[in-house]
Amino acid sequence: MDKWIEARAVCDKAIGETDAVAKAWFRRGEANLALNDCESAKLDFEKSLELEPDNKAAKNKVVVCQQRIKTQKEKEKKTFANMFDKFAEIDKKKEALEKQRRPDAMNNIDQWNSGGDSGIASDPNSIKVGGDVNMSLDINEAIKADAELQEEA
Repeated sequence: MDKWIEARAVCDKAIGETDAVAKAWFRRGEANLALNDCESAKLDFEKSLELEPDNKAAKNKVVVCQQRIKTQKEKEKKTFANMFDKFAEIDKKKEALEKQRRPDAMNNIDQWNSGGDSGIASDPNSIKVGGDVNMSLDINEAIKADAELQEEA
């Protein structure tokens, strides 16, 4: 492969000095073809044919390039066929799973109900909080739980 890269560089130099040399175009085309750059190779072989219309080898190489380009495009079509549809389907499945995992916060909200009993608590150490969220804080229970934790330690 390194030889083909080197050959292409030498041909580039020769073409840079004078672009009327069909052999340089042909050799660069061969190097590009060997490096699997079929589009560039085809252009080089066509330029060689332009300079030497009777060059049968260049004509054959143009046909080879066209066949390889066609094969590459067919391979790409098979590779990428329905790729985006498949990705979209996978994304939909992921979103559905996430939606099932997350609770729907809107199902449990009742804007007209302030959370139940709005009366005054009978125990001064017990606090009831109303609104969208029902909370009940009993200080006596919290003190007992704290004392139990200290006894265990």
